[in-house]
Amino acid sequence: MQSLRISQKQALRLSVRQWCAVLEASGSELEKKLSEAALENPFLKFRRKSLPTFSSGDFIENSPKERFLQESLLDQIDSSFFPTEFSQKIAAKIIEELNVEGYFEGDESAIAEEFGTSEAEVEKIRKRFRKLDPCGVGAKDSLEAFEFRLLESDYDEDLSSLAYEILRSPGQIHHLQGQARLLEAIDLAKRFSAPPALEFMQGEAFRRPDILVAEDEGVFRIEVWGDEFELGVEACGVKEKNSLKKEARLLCDYFNMRHSTLRKIATLIVDLQRDFFQGGELRPFSVSQAALEIGISQPTFSRAIAQKSLCCSRGTFPLRKFFPYEAKNGVSGEEIRAFIKALIAQEQGGRIYSDEELSELVKRKFGVHIVRRTIGKYREQLGIPSPNFRKKLQGLKAKSLAVS
Repeated sequence: MQSLRISQKQALRLSVRQWCAVLEASGSELEKKLSEAALENPFLKFRRKSLPTFSSGDFIENSPKERFLQESLLDQIDSSFFPTEFSQKIAAKIIEELNVEGYFEGDESAIAEEFGTSEAEVEKIRKRFRKLDPCGVGAKDSLEAFEFRLLESDYDEDLSSLAYEILRSPGQIHHLQGQARLLEAIDLAKRFSAPPALEFMQGEAFRRPDILVAEDEGVFRIEVWGDEFELGVEACGVKEKNSLKKEARLLCDYFNMRHSTLRKIATLIVDLQRDFFQGGELRPFSVSQAALEIGISQPTFSRAIAQKSLCCSRGTFPLRKFFPYEAKNGVSGEEIRAFIKALIAQEQGGRIYSDEELSELVKRKFGVHIVRRTIGKYREQLGIPSPNFRKKLQGLKAKSLAVS
């Protein structure tokens, strides 16, 4: 009975991993994977049933003929993760120092000197790049890029630690034999160890986007990658193998679930950002709000928009761009950060707000609960030191005034 429960758990983990891989893949990646799977599995039938009704070529006149990694990243440098103009300038400089694989090759001390700030501040801004798409860009090497990806994923700590150990010391993997989830960790390490800018390196920066949006006299048309394909399970002449047939059915289910999820996201984006498609500005809306709107979890939503783009008359953009603000209960991260900044600016007479106290004050003001860790993250984004450091700083100022 115990061995049966273990095998069921292993099967469930395998299914979840396969579903995540299908959901996270871009359209071009998935087309390649499904074509290969159809060749190996006689039950799986994958074919193009029609041509796209319109394509990114319809927008070439109004779009860059080639979008490079730097352009894609610059589109994402906004107040969501770089709240000040100063941090945005440093972020733009960091982008200039990325190599073709998406790794940072610049000199943080030189950037700090150029902008008149500390090396630690430049490092802090660089590490915010883990929030950008493609995830891992801005890291100094493959190991740090792996850390970025893990931080933005929802894999459990045991699996993440094991995968990290495999990538850190690949030659010592024999020491890990016997670990219950070794194969699962190896698979995760393989998927997360590719260069962050791999798709751009492969010349796919202007590949067919996952979502196409066109407007004709106020009426929007949406096309999602997968509309023109058909994936199914068919009987074949060979002796049936239940495992192959089951695998084919699972792939079909995952394909249909991915397609349905992307279409819901595309419809939400068009409804939400109609002004943007007509030449206006993006409306503040968070990933958590969007996930709630279409009825899926935030981690699933984040996977669904990762490595994917939308093409419209204004250009081709990462899907993440259309959710530019972290918001809770209609309150944007910008508002919360501004409130925290104002409170800390008023600290005097030895009165220093702890992160816990700031959390409580935010709750009273906006009616939302922000955990201490998130308060700390907002504080870091604003360049505000910890409560202990602020207390020491205030004491030094007081002594300085007393002496003078």
